[in-house]
Amino acid sequence: MSDMIIFLTTVDSGEKAFQLANELVKRKLAGCVSIAKVSSTYMWKGAIEKSEEFLLIIKTLKNRENKLVAWLKENHPYEAPELVAIETKAFNPYLSWLKESLSE
Repeated sequence: MSDMIIFLTTVDSGEKAFQLANELVKRKLAGCVSIAKVSSTYMWKGAIEKSEEFLLIIKTLKNRENKLVAWLKENHPYEAPELVAIETKAFNPYLSWLKESLSE
């Protein structure tokens, strides 16, 4: 297993997705954030909801996890934000690039 971890979260607007992505990269909480438009179906307050959302695929290092989660909890627009962590493998040269881009 590498030092890389992927976080997933969704927001309801492209503008907010790009704002969050920019701040995550600027603050060196993520090396890269990919954004995709998705259709979501979910249970919310007793009713099935369907909405268009923007999925942020946040690529970072495990040693950034706590700071990234704390920052997202404070800055995410949702009452109960999705924040899913996926441990993954990353191979060189991508892992080397990620480590370099997140070095202080």
